[in-house]
Amino acid sequence: MNDEVRKMMNSVPVLSFDGGGYDGRMEARIAKLEEFAADAKQRLVKIDSRLENVSDKNDIKALTTTLSADIKALTAILSSDVKAASASLAAKIKTHRADVTSDLKVAAAATQSAIDQKASELRVESQKSTTEITRWILATVVSLFLGFAGLFFAMNNAAKTATSALAASQQSSSAGSHQTPSAAAAAAPRAASKP
Repeated sequence: MNDEVRKMMNSVPVLSFDGGGYDGRMEARIAKLEEFAADAKQRLVKIDSRLENVSDKNDIKALTTTLSADIKALTAILSSDVKAASASLAAKIKTHRADVTSDLKVAAAATQSAIDQKASELRVESQKSTTEITRWILATVVSLFLGFAGLFFAMNNAAKTATSALAASQQSSSAGSHQTPSAAAAAAPRAASKP
């Protein structure tokens, strides 16, 4: 402690109820107060340096306004980008849909053409087969008709010849002539050829 301060303290009368003068414990108390003041001074310097870095209400309000404006700007940019991307995707989808539809129509037309061609070929083949089967049936019917007609005529002629021979043989028997069977057979064709 400073010497002048001590002299002043010693010169100041101390009120005491016990009748004494200067109290010696006072010096220790003052030393503690001086120690506390030095520590408080260091702490105040630290607090001041921290407060310089701390924003006040106006700084916080300005920062909030700036952040709000930045967020709105980013939202507008993102919204614009999303709308542009959506429009671009919609256009691409529309183009691809038109391409796919066109390709499907071309494929359907090609498939229908191939089906029509195969159906036409099948009709032609069917008509050829029908014509061949009809010819075969007609040829078979005509052949059978001619065969049966020939057989009928042959059987009819054979029956007439046999009937004539039998009739001639009976006539010759009834007439009383005695012809041999070979002579009767030879006479039968002559009788059959007579009208």
